This record gives sequence, structure tokens and C-alpha cells, in this order.
Amino acid sequence: MTLEQAKRILSEDADLVQKMETAWTAKIFGNVIHHAMSEAWSPEYVGSCHSLLKNTIDDMMAIHYENTLDCGNTSIIQSSGTGKSRTVHEMANLVFTIPFNLRKAGSTGFPAADGAVREYLIHRPAKMSREELGDRFLRFFSGLFSAVEDALADFDSSPGLAKCWHQYLEAVPSPADSCRGGQGAASND
Repeated sequence: MTLEQAKRILSEDADLVQKMETAWTAKIFGNVIHHAMSEAWSPEYVGSCHSLLKNTIDDMMAIHYENTLDCGNTSIIQSSGTGKSRTVHEMANLVFTIPFNLRKAGSTGFPAADGAVREYLIHRPAKMSREELGDRFLRFFSGLFSAVEDALADFDSSPGLAKCWHQYLEAVPSPADSCRGGQGAASND
């Protein structure tokens, strides 16, 4: 980027200038990084990695989990800022998804962590048995799925359900957000 390009960007984004001034004074740049990363999600998605990811997962499920009750899951491992979350975000237009982000507390990554969900799932009270912990997880997911079921009551069942659901989540807090503040599935227990 040239100096002139940088000046033009700053002249068009007063919010960024304010965040940079605050960050410079405090020597803490997390808000500037978060601003830049959130802006990177604004342009239209380019490419087909989201379709490739969906097809790869579909193939994996068809081959490996054909005759088993195993839970289908996979890890996506790349360096920070390489597009993992954006790819999954775009894939949610193709396959029904209940997104929440469990990144570490204090991370400057984007999208921001769903901290209340993460804490509820990873925090294990000292005297809680494995069975009680399992019950805790079941309560969380039961509440989450109930909230999703309630939200889906307003949707038509159609091939475009995944995209409609994705757009709905863009406009309102996700079902996981209903767990914040001790409400919904992640009530205090």
C-alpha cells in the first residue's frame, strides 16, 4: 500500500482514525485489528472454497460414517487470518449451520468469540462428576436446539432453508447469543 492509498483510506473512515488514535495512545491495538478484520468480511465473497469444503465434508461423511454412529466432525487448521471462519460462514449458505465461535478469551480474531458459550462448555465446576458434566452439555444443546426449533417455526421448509437461516442469523443474534446473560440453554447452574 502506498502512502497516498493509506491517506485516502483514513480520510474515508473516521471510525478507524479514532480507533487508531486510541490504540496509539494506549499501545493496545486489538480494536484496530478487529476493525480491519471485520471490514474484510464486508466485500462479496470471492471464490468457491466454501463449496469445496462442503463437498469434502459430504464425501468424508459418505465414506467414513456410512455404517457407524460416530459423530461427524473435522478440524480446519490454518494460520490466523487465512479465511477459515469466512469460508465456514459462506458455507452456511449451503448447509444448515448453527454457528458459534469458541476461540480463546482475549483473542483479537474475527469474528469475535462467543465467550459465554465457550465458558459454559469448557468450565467444569470442581466437584462436578463426568456424568454431571455430560448432563450439563445435554442441557446446553437441548436448550440451543429448542431455541433453533422455535426460530424455524417461521420458516418454510425448502431447499433454500440453509440460506434463509443464514440470512436470519445475519439480521438477529444467533441462538447461541440467547445463552448470554444467564438466559436460554446456558443458564447458571
